[in-house]
Amino acid sequence: MESNEFNKPRKRKAEFIKPPNILKKKVGSGGLPQSRIDEAQRVIDLEGELSFEPMAKEYLHELLGGIKLIKQNKLDLDKETLIAGLIYPTLQLRANGKMFGHSLVTQISNKLIHFLEVIDYPDDEVLNIILVFHSSMTLILKRKMKGMGGKEGQALFLELDNLCQRYFTKYKKR
Repeated sequence: MESNEFNKPRKRKAEFIKPPNILKKKVGSGGLPQSRIDEAQRVIDLEGELSFEPMAKEYLHELLGGIKLIKQNKLDLDKETLIAGLIYPTLQLRANGKMFGHSLVTQISNKLIHFLEVIDYPDDEVLNIILVFHSSMTLILKRKMKGMGGKEGQALFLELDNLCQRYFTKYKKR
């Protein structure tokens, strides 16, 4: 099994499936003239900034739903299905964060994905750690922190990393 930054073997791999580029197939290859690219950029700028927050809030809500499903588990789902319910919205946050100028959300989501790839089971302590990640990303959106969030953002990321490291140190026998 492959290992990751936590020096633990991965129990699952959060994979991103690249969909076929249907638009490129329709248009073909060769590129666009710079004047058309400039015109498209001008239209985008005039339309106003696309907002990441509503989309991110939806994925954060989905992450909370995954946590609630695990706590209740009335459907008696296996652990891999339960963990997949946490990985999917986190992958979406990672994929879309940087595109909308929220690199810190991408960085934090990536850390959470690595954590979810190596845990054995999402017990109460793991769920509490995931809730800390959720709260951190919610705070970033609430404060409208862009990019890497400056010193405050990096301190937050470092503390999340330390939280994961403390968990694995405490449970290194698992």
